[in-house]
Amino acid sequence: MVQWGFETEGNEIVDKFSENVRVVITGSSEGGLGAESAYSLARASPAQIVFMGRSWEKTKAVVEKVKSIGSSIDVKFVQLELDSLASVRKAAKEINDDASIPQIDVLMLNAGVMALPSPQLTEDGLEAHFGTNHIGHFLLANLIMPKVMAAARPNPNGEIGGPGTPRIITVSSYGNIFSGIRFDDLSFGNGKDYDPWRAYGQSKCANILMTISLNEKFRLRGIVAYTLNPGSIRTSLIRHLNDESTKSFLELLAQHGKERYKPKTLQQGCSTQLRAALDPTLPANEEIFFLHDTQPLLKGEDLKVLAAHSADIDQAHELWNLSNKIVGEQF
Repeated sequence: MVQWGFETEGNEIVDKFSENVRVVITGSSEGGLGAESAYSLARASPAQIVFMGRSWEKTKAVVEKVKSIGSSIDVKFVQLELDSLASVRKAAKEINDDASIPQIDVLMLNAGVMALPSPQLTEDGLEAHFGTNHIGHFLLANLIMPKVMAAARPNPNGEIGGPGTPRIITVSSYGNIFSGIRFDDLSFGNGKDYDPWRAYGQSKCANILMTISLNEKFRLRGIVAYTLNPGSIRTSLIRHLNDESTKSFLELLAQHGKERYKPKTLQQGCSTQLRAALDPTLPANEEIFFLHDTQPLLKGEDLKVLAAHSADIDQAHELWNLSNKIVGEQF
């Protein structure tokens, strides 16, 4: 039996579960988990990888490396700014209108911002972490859901999950413990009460609650959603960190009875999301939707990684309804 954990690398996961899949990844810059996941996926020569990111210039080197690993892979780039609902709609339309993307087997929602030093708003007036990390992905996932549904196949045994089941993977963080959803004050008093780690934590909690709702709405239709804590990794996300924010982070960890995580390499960091994306043996039920160190956690099993407020079904429903209201849709 394969034993995976903290030390497991992404390449090990892909080598075990190589499939001819079509993957869409948000977050495509070199040095990030999206790019590292793509390098591992390329070893299995998937049919297609679609990168979604802000800049072709920042993605070009990643595309070239993927092609050098798997020359047969159809690699595409779609420009996407998650902090702009107009950009999300434009990118989703580009994918939906592209006949060369007939289906999406794995949607990996990986992009995000972390611990911005000062309060910022998105183009649509939302707190930047919440708007980018959650609302942008919420709108994108729902708009391109027809392409994910196109990959769903009826299971003759009536089982949910298993080989060939399309998956939506949202990268969260143990930062979800820092804050639940501030339904009455998403913007931290219009910035007056802003705390970068609590703002980040709110968005990571939202990632998990969205996953709960996605499973509730789509699991019986043949789509499974997972979310995860990738661990502590030196990616491009840390570009905003300074001495003050690092001190604040350590203080928050101490308040929650946690010590700083041992850091992971990029390869170790991407392994959990790759298992969530590829392993057909993962359970698919309402109790298991979150992975940590490549392993699925039962709801309530480790409150230092998955907070109770992040696994609350009523909060998930409230967030889904609020998100619909923000984007002006009814998903």
